[in-house]
Amino acid sequence: MFDKKILERMDGFEKGMKELIEAFDSDKKKDSTIEELYKKLQGYEGDIVFKFEKTHIIDLVYLFDCVTSQKKNIKQNIPGGITGNTRIEQIGFMESIFDTLIKEIIEILSKYDVELIEATSEKLNSEFQKVTNIIQTENQSEDQEVAGILRHGFKRNGKIIRPQEVSVKKFIKGDQNNEK
Repeated sequence: MFDKKILERMDGFEKGMKELIEAFDSDKKKDSTIEELYKKLQGYEGDIVFKFEKTHIIDLVYLFDCVTSQKKNIKQNIPGGITGNTRIEQIGFMESIFDTLIKEIIEILSKYDVELIEATSEKLNSEFQKVTNIIQTENQSEDQEVAGILRHGFKRNGKIIRPQEVSVKKFIKGDQNNEK
């Protein structure tokens, strides 16, 4: 009889352990499901925030383009009657104003996690550069070399918002040039 009671208790203990294990496994599944859902929600939140901020970012990039374009045209915009040192001083003063504006725009963009794309080499990198102008060269070593940045590119969290638009040198043989 004593053995029977022990066996009954052992069976009850075994059933209880099975229930605990099942409940524990169920909690693990719940936890992993909750973690998975949380990650998805974070992704959705990031997308929603970016969609909201996107118009502001585009406006700031456009403003950056306008200011950099105006900086390039400073010398042509100063009245013709101003000459010599006065002209040079005015050009320097205007350039410093535009440089300050450009830095401020970049600072504001950084608050949206947007960065200016910096060229890492002299050769074309199609991952973040887009060719918008080709300059012919007879020097083969200059082939695919970036000759200049026409429009700056921007990225956000490693993703390209707008590629850097560049002029690239393209090698052509000297006798092909004569045929054209």
